[in-house]
Amino acid sequence: MSKYRDDMTEREKWQWHTDVYAWRRVRLGAAREEQTSPPDPKGVWFNADMVDAAERMLRQKVEGQAAARTKQRDDAMLAEAGQVKNTWARQHGYADFEDYRARHGLDDVDATCNIARSLIAAAVIKGKEAFAELGDRDPNALLKALGVSAKERIYTPDELRRARIALGIDQPEAPAEAAE
Repeated sequence: MSKYRDDMTEREKWQWHTDVYAWRRVRLGAAREEQTSPPDPKGVWFNADMVDAAERMLRQKVEGQAAARTKQRDDAMLAEAGQVKNTWARQHGYADFEDYRARHGLDDVDATCNIARSLIAAAVIKGKEAFAELGDRDPNALLKALGVSAKERIYTPDELRRARIALGIDQPEAPAEAAE
């Protein structure tokens, strides 16, 4: 929004005030019924049709910018996740994530879950020092009680499917009808 100047034409002043009203609605949540603003306390420069049109245009612009930022963030997160998965796969003897996935017959979600579990287990192991303040309690026993294992385990697609069914994420397959 440009700065208000006394040398503006009448048309430019109308546009400036219209933009102020639209901006206040979109950015500050001002009510549509509000027909005054700090630079126009008496509402002399308020025109409902102009403000409505300016508000629609500004909302479209703001929503487009928000969508672009969200897509940019999502793309960055996906790229970072891909790097994490490829790094893990290479550290475990695979060419990359796709090689790991293909060798074990896993879909993308199952392979990613296996990697996440492995990374979490490794982080817990690295954090063992934090358990030192627990006194004479054995950190390994505490981790075991929490269900954390330092052993890396690769789950088969069948094991993962059974687990998803047990958690209610997937439905069991309907039994095949007996052949007649």
